[in-house]
Amino acid sequence: MAIAERLCDADRHVEALEWVRKPGRLGMKILTYDDVADGSGPHGGPDIARTRLEIRVLVAKGDFAAAQDLRWTTFETTLDAAMLRDHVAHLPDFAEFEVLDKVFAHAMSFAQKYRALSFLLEWPRRDLAATLVIEHRAHWQGRYYHVLLVAAETLEPDRSAAATILYRALLDDILDRARSPAYGHAARYLEKLDALASDEDAAILIDPHQNYRAALAKKHGRKSGFWSHVEAQRERKAGKR
Repeated sequence: MAIAERLCDADRHVEALEWVRKPGRLGMKILTYDDVADGSGPHGGPDIARTRLEIRVLVAKGDFAAAQDLRWTTFETTLDAAMLRDHVAHLPDFAEFEVLDKVFAHAMSFAQKYRALSFLLEWPRRDLAATLVIEHRAHWQGRYYHVLLVAAETLEPDRSAAATILYRALLDDILDRARSPAYGHAARYLEKLDALASDEDAAILIDPHQNYRAALAKKHGRKSGFWSHVEAQRERKAGKR
């Protein structure tokens, strides 16, 4: 990459492309929270830094169409929002509307649902993120709280049904696995669910909160550590009034 960059600076673009496209030594593998949640293994690419350098060389060479194609194919594979923004920035006037329709359709059908959720929240398209959550409500696993908690908190203000699904997934995972050190978090998730329960739209889209609470008490009624946290939370809340 260093050689390719020097060649590009010297206007030797054909040689620069040859070098930037050479397979390098295996470097550090990457495993993101989204990868873990989606069941993907560690990977080394596509190398975004290398791709950006290749795009820079193509632009310097005057091959703008190839640069745009590379931006798009990289986004298609990775759902990298920064790469998409670069692609959109180089579109002709008014072309972005059609492209973005294609983008969001691709994201909604993307095989790796956690990565798709992260992309839609980052862009942001919270409406589509909420739709993704609701359409795949059985898919989300609370153990991947690094992804789901951020999503739930982001969707909570105006997408209560989706937030409810995610908070339930987080809470259910803690109790199903009897993760007693996390019972305090579980109690806070239940408090969030209690607050979201009054939203009529959420009630239409998912099982009623009272049914969920009743099932929770029946299944996990003996987890006294959790219920003591719930009671303490209730008392703290009452004391603030």
